[in-house]
Amino acid sequence: MYMKKILLLLFSVLLLLSCKDEESKGRIYFAEEEIDLISLSKYQLKVINETPGFETLKYTFKSSDTKIVEVNEDGMITGRAVGTATVTATAEELGLSATCRINVKSYKITLSQETITLKPNETYELSVTISPEPETMPEIKWQTDDKDVAIVDNGKIIAINSGETTITASIIGDSTRCKVIVKHNELTLNLEIPGTLKDYLNQDISKLTITGNINAMDINTMKEATKLINIDMSKAHIISYQDTYDNYIADVLPKNAFNNSQITICKLPTNLKIIDEKAFYQCRKLISITIPETVEKISESAFVSCTSLKSIHLPNSLESIENAAFLLSGIESIVIPPKIKKIPNNSFNGSKLSSITLPENLEYIGILAFASSNIKEITLPSKLDSLGWSCFSACTSLTSIHSLNPNPPSVDKDRETFWNTEFCKLYIPKGSYDKYNTTPGWMEFQNIIEE
Repeated sequence: MYMKKILLLLFSVLLLLSCKDEESKGRIYFAEEEIDLISLSKYQLKVINETPGFETLKYTFKSSDTKIVEVNEDGMITGRAVGTATVTATAEELGLSATCRINVKSYKITLSQETITLKPNETYELSVTISPEPETMPEIKWQTDDKDVAIVDNGKIIAINSGETTITASIIGDSTRCKVIVKHNELTLNLEIPGTLKDYLNQDISKLTITGNINAMDINTMKEATKLINIDMSKAHIISYQDTYDNYIADVLPKNAFNNSQITICKLPTNLKIIDEKAFYQCRKLISITIPETVEKISESAFVSCTSLKSIHLPNSLESIENAAFLLSGIESIVIPPKIKKIPNNSFNGSKLSSITLPENLEYIGILAFASSNIKEITLPSKLDSLGWSCFSACTSLTSIHSLNPNPPSVDKDRETFWNTEFCKLYIPKGSYDKYNTTPGWMEFQNIIEE
């Protein structure tokens, strides 16, 4: 009997010690036992460690079905397909493990309309349905195939110009589309009596094709038509006109002709000679301008802040560009015609210009002409003999200049002409190194290379 008590006591002690060993071994577990995950989305799993004496553990993660859920070495899971899988975290050094059930789901997105037809400048708000209804609304990404036709902002469509485009709304795992057709209210008119356009052009017209003789009064009528954004005057002729204050000359697009208007596309008359001051000043929506091969002069500030105008063709007839003609414009690439001998002050200052071709006969580049533009490389022609101060200042993208004149063009000795001469490479004609390397304004270049 006594022996039985001894054995029972010994067994109890061993059992107690075993329980304490198990308790001291501790445990690990996931912060969440079950997670709902949207297909193609990611989620960071968190493992809780309750193991005395082992504050930091290294875990190995494994998915029961990698076609449904993938998990990386850090416990980041990615939903790959609809279904359920189990992710296991193992602390191999202690032989501990934990599991988490992952349910991968997919939402379906639909739009309130499959096709809509709008007029330029009209708007339409698309509504979105997501099923099954999520507890938290997922991020919706919006995209348009053609920004020149229509743009979209968080479901709000803004019609720009005639044409067709597709609006796409996407969430993780699904997307849907809406076809957008933009049509103008068009007016085609042969104006028989100059100055009478106001009698025909109502405020709902968004596209005008006009022929015949027109004058400054008609152009002002176009400007004041708030919905008119597409104008074709290519077969019209601007004739002279005089009012109480001004004398408007034939074949000249008047001062302030369309300044601050909503115009997006414009074809100018084929006999035009001059685009006068501020003709398209701050026409921020202008995306296309057709300049005829008869234009000889683009006047001061003609295209200032035309931020949507990415490209422009200048005719070979062009003889003069005046100050700030393309200041702060969106033009990215341009070829300067052969008759131009002077790039005046502020011509492309602050523009998006990244590529330019200069004519062989160019003699002068004006003050701040290309300052703060995006020019990456430029070739200065052999007849160029003078540069205005700061004409290339703040051109942070400019990495190479090719100067074809064996004699360094003159620069303002007291003001900075170039930017980043430490890294920008200067290429010069063979045999002209000593001249460039000893001329103020050019000698600052640390990389002068003969070619």
